[in-house]
Amino acid sequence: MLKKSPRIIRQTTSDGFVVFTIRASKGEADALERILEGAGMLLDFAARDAVESASLEERPGAALRRLRTRLKLTQREVALIAGTTQARISDWESGLREIPPEAALALAAYFNVAASIFRPA
Repeated sequence: MLKKSPRIIRQTTSDGFVVFTIRASKGEADALERILEGAGMLLDFAARDAVESASLEERPGAALRRLRTRLKLTQREVALIAGTTQARISDWESGLREIPPEAALALAAYFNVAASIFRPA
């Protein structure tokens, strides 16, 4: 008898996040959970590595761009996280506008970094 692969369902929520539902047998569930936990840790390491490799002189917008591109996020996706528009993210990354404190806090929470990297020195 052929073993049926897990079924993956992808849904986008109203706040712009994506939720994956995986249907698997009890026997497959433990292995899948370990794989998913490992993938989550890789994302955490990628964000930390991006910050640790940052120069102390790096502009806040440049730090945002590096974190965003390191995690392969679009400006639109980051705008949803920060509660703003894609155009405003572009302005922040190019240095045309400063990142406001409330957005810096939201970004810091998402990227798991200090909010100070998004504020001018």
